[in-house]
Amino acid sequence: NSLLIKVGNKLKEYPSSNMYSAYYYSKGLYEHKKGRYEEALKSYNLGISKALKSNDGFGIVRINFVKFNTLKQLKRYEEAKRLLITTINDKNTHIIDKKNYTKELSWVFKQLNDLPHALQYSERYIELSDSLNTDSYEKEIATLEAKYKSAENSKKINLLEIQKQKALLDSERNYRYFILLISSLVILIIVLLFVWRDSNNKAKLAKQKEINYNQSLDA
Repeated sequence: NSLLIKVGNKLKEYPSSNMYSAYYYSKGLYEHKKGRYEEALKSYNLGISKALKSNDGFGIVRINFVKFNTLKQLKRYEEAKRLLITTINDKNTHIIDKKNYTKELSWVFKQLNDLPHALQYSERYIELSDSLNTDSYEKEIATLEAKYKSAENSKKINLLEIQKQKALLDSERNYRYFILLISSLVILIIVLLFVWRDSNNKAKLAKQKEINYNQSLDA
């Protein structure tokens, strides 16, 4: 409670703050828990008023449901009925909440001895539940399909990466073979040049010896 008081005092410094609906929502819950149901209703109504001013549709829906719980506790079923019907038809009410509110509304009609409407909303609750279960099942399938496609894409990406790496390795290997071949040819040419030069030098030396020998005979 001391925290609520501190927050309330702080909010007084900001009269146009959009946090008032959340504050009165929390204050109402506190009063409800303490059994002060009329005080809880006052807080909820103030929260709804602030939410309307700030155009906070979701805040109104949120407060309406806790307000319903307080009306239910007070056995003010006519008010609770009107509140739930308004909330169910509110565009800001989520489909799952609509399902839950429909179930509560069926219960309220039973308390009012309006069995036809109790049955109507009970059937509506079942329809919404089935619809949500179907949607949930379809979403689960869609999620699994997305995961499968993601896995398949990952496999394809991995395969392409492997093929790319293989191509790079093949390219590097071919390049090394090419360099080795060129190097071998260069070495072979150098060796052949040495052999040719050595053979040529020996031939010249042999010819010179022959010339020298013939000259020695003529002398």
